[in-house]
Amino acid sequence: MRMNTEFQQELMESGYIHRPLPLHEEASLEQAEREKKVTARRTVWSGNGEGCCGNPVSMERGTVETVRIEEENVLAMEASLLCQCWPEGMPQDGDCAYYGHIHAAFPVKEADWTSFYRVRALIRPECDGSRTVSLSMYLENDGERKVPDRYRRQGFHMMNLNNHQWNDCIWEFPSLPRDCVSGFGFRYRINGRDTASGENAVFYVKEIWLETVENPGKESGWLPESNRFCYSTCGYEPGASKKAVLAAGADTDTFTIEDRKGEVCLEKRLENVAWKGENFQIADFSELTQEGEYRICAGTMAGDWFPIRDGVLEDVTWKGINFLFCERCGYPVPGKHGLCHMDTYAEHKGLKLSYCGGWHDAGDMSQQTVQTAETVESLLELAAERRGSTLLYQRLMEEALWGLEFIFRTRFGDGYRATSLGLIRWTDGKTGNDDDASNVRVHNHALENFICAGVFALAAECLGDYDRELAWRCAGAAEEDFGFAQERYRTHGMELPLPWEHTYSSSAALYYGEIVTAAARIWKVTKKEEYAEAAAEYGRKLLDCQEKDSSKTGMRGFFYRDETHQDIIHYNHQAREHVPATALVLLCRVLEHHPDKILWEEGIRLYGEYVKNLLGYASPYEMLPAGLYSETAEDPDIFRLLHLQADYETEKDNHTLQVKAGTRVKPGYGVRQFPVWFSFRGNTAVMLSAAKGAAAVGGYLKDTFLMKAAASQTDWLFGKNPFGRSLMYGAGRGYQQLFSTFPGTCVGQLPVGIETDGNSDVPYWPGGNQSTYKEVWVTSVAKLFGIIAEIYKNQT
Repeated sequence: MRMNTEFQQELMESGYIHRPLPLHEEASLEQAEREKKVTARRTVWSGNGEGCCGNPVSMERGTVETVRIEEENVLAMEASLLCQCWPEGMPQDGDCAYYGHIHAAFPVKEADWTSFYRVRALIRPECDGSRTVSLSMYLENDGERKVPDRYRRQGFHMMNLNNHQWNDCIWEFPSLPRDCVSGFGFRYRINGRDTASGENAVFYVKEIWLETVENPGKESGWLPESNRFCYSTCGYEPGASKKAVLAAGADTDTFTIEDRKGEVCLEKRLENVAWKGENFQIADFSELTQEGEYRICAGTMAGDWFPIRDGVLEDVTWKGINFLFCERCGYPVPGKHGLCHMDTYAEHKGLKLSYCGGWHDAGDMSQQTVQTAETVESLLELAAERRGSTLLYQRLMEEALWGLEFIFRTRFGDGYRATSLGLIRWTDGKTGNDDDASNVRVHNHALENFICAGVFALAAECLGDYDRELAWRCAGAAEEDFGFAQERYRTHGMELPLPWEHTYSSSAALYYGEIVTAAARIWKVTKKEEYAEAAAEYGRKLLDCQEKDSSKTGMRGFFYRDETHQDIIHYNHQAREHVPATALVLLCRVLEHHPDKILWEEGIRLYGEYVKNLLGYASPYEMLPAGLYSETAEDPDIFRLLHLQADYETEKDNHTLQVKAGTRVKPGYGVRQFPVWFSFRGNTAVMLSAAKGAAAVGGYLKDTFLMKAAASQTDWLFGKNPFGRSLMYGAGRGYQQLFSTFPGTCVGQLPVGIETDGNSDVPYWPGGNQSTYKEVWVTSVAKLFGIIAEIYKNQT
């Protein structure tokens, strides 16, 4: 594998990710926004009292006042990082609790901001010892469309700041309602003190403006901007499918690919595509396999340079490892945080266990045992395909073992395990005082134990020649957890998950798929017949959940939540779409002489047919649609499992409208490009999970179309999307700061993903940096590693 020379040097200097990789802000969206031509400007607030807002007032903790520094009047916001008790309105048990906000609210004097596309401010944090610092802007609108929305996903913009210097901060919001602005200000969430933190947080703000600019950022729609090619800005492996999308109307009907010498390496006709009433052009240059650096040109348009070379996916993998490293819990990450959360613990039958370890969940510091387990699974799967790349293999294994240790530590040994903790603050590491997080959830649910049993069994296989004794212990833990899960499942069946745990969308079919996966893997390392029998038994149950007749729905091959065939499996946040497909493939590979193999293979073929049918409805970007949906919402109990924070009576009609916004297949059924969703939005994990299932099926069937279609889903992440931007920070071009309050900006971060606005089925990527859609998420990187592992597997 060949690697970019500059990146290789950065890897070496990081100790192969033992300190974070450097940020390249020069290729970021923020830098591009600073370089835009400003055509009009209005002062929002200045230290001399001018502007369309009055002097700010403090709404919560600390002080907000105008002070004079460096011979200028500036806004000063300050508060202590700790307080003696939880503020009023905060959960008094400490679950997801923090110490309130510094909140500067500006009285709005001129409410119509529609002629301006963005707000800009100069901000300087003086937070001694803080290695990551963020501050949020907010805007409230009381016009025709209210901001924030009911789920508080609009009207906020979180900014990661460089400490002890002035930061030029811009929030572009061309589509944000602002016809009657009723509130504007800044908030800082007070989250306690990390190892190096001082006692106070201090922010200075000066010169806040509204601005109009040429070419405000695209936030919604399928068509690219008129002057933009949309393609993978990270580049391509030589044998990969390579396509770029542009809006119809180029001043030519051909495109060329140029190399750095200015030589034309390929010239072809643009393909014209009409889709949903809009006209696109496609530049397909898949036949170009010669390694080098290239750009796409069409008429007067020219794209940025991108590589074609063996090793592009390895670069992305290293960057993803960097993000996981920065998210480690209970580990001092240089430049990010100290040895954290030693005083978070779970209790069960008189025992206490520390719940630090693994990786923080996302932009916050919550922890989920199943998420860590599934991240370990992806790391091990990818490591197994990279044994020939010694450095990368060793680093993947190191990160996997970090998470594996946490999965071991969460076990109480009787089926109960510590499972999750909501946490958005630093703690002092001293057990016994008021800032302890002693409310770690503990329970004995079958699903968590089945999932962990499968991961332990995979670890036992992967560690056989790496750490033989640990492999032996993993095999034992796999059998123990499988036994606990079987016993619980026999007596309690499928139990309702806890609302804030990452298994909340579980179904009977998911149980069957996880049982098959765990049992088949344990059989592989133990050869005990009882596990082969369990795998086959639940393989039959899983097939009973599959649709085999297309007469009612217009499609077949997908899976329902259970054998009643009432509700199709769907995900909108945490996603395990791949599990039924990968479970069937695993059965066929592991129990290749079993008499049911012919049935499993038929299920695999049907699922492949379903994926191909979905791709027939795909946009010109070839993103795998979210699936076939019924226009009728699930019953209230299932709805609550799928849609956190959403009220059934309020949203059931919106479910129908969202499906109707897709493409009708049969009366009552339609295909959506994006999931049906309400509060939690963002499709990265959903898309990549489905891609993993498609890749596994394609690999087993040796179906080139499925394998290439699945592999190309990663292109959406790196710029082949309507916004033409890479979603992974530090990879490709056009990446932007993401919602990452605690880890700060890190190379390799991926967000929850591109969303939709309201009930539409149109991509929406607003400028505001807010959760959930722009929140960084360990699951997104884990799912990316899962599909990369399948891509490598299918190359052998």
